[in-house]
Amino acid sequence: VDKGPVAGQPLRGVRFDVVECMLHSDGAHRRPQQLVPACRRALSGAMLGASPLLLEPVLEALVSCEDGAQKGSLQVLGRLRGRILDAGPASMLDSHAADDDGTYVIRAEVPVLESSDMNTELRCATSGGASVSLQPGGYRPVGEGGDVHDAETEAAAWALRLRAAAGMTGSVPRMSDVVDRL
Repeated sequence: VDKGPVAGQPLRGVRFDVVECMLHSDGAHRRPQQLVPACRRALSGAMLGASPLLLEPVLEALVSCEDGAQKGSLQVLGRLRGRILDAGPASMLDSHAADDDGTYVIRAEVPVLESSDMNTELRCATSGGASVSLQPGGYRPVGEGGDVHDAETEAAAWALRLRAAAGMTGSVPRMSDVVDRL
């Protein structure tokens, strides 16, 4: 399974343990044409029954700003759906920084999707008093880990947009929609 049933996106951190498998005794019924679709439905059903999460890539941003530019920096990070991890004088966060040089440092996670014009926005909001360095920061759940089946959550809205972009129709299927019934 290369794409997930929720949004048609690549899977991360998924492992399937097959504990039992019954195959037909006739070799003509054990060909890939018979096995692959059945396995795909079973694995998709297992994923949908396991409370799937949508993850988005994030960048770790290290914002260095002058003493009076913290407010503008924090406003920009909030507008970009950033999550503040740590903030304080540079001497507190970095042992190599000079003592009390007036530099304030903010460490935050910012979604990759929102980060394209981040440096420009920071410089505009702080009149050039802030700069940012970015590095890969991993993944975090979309919408605070909401249920992709609950239409009221941000995760469900993201799932619908991703499904439309991938050419998938309808809402996120339920486990009962994809598993075989005897």
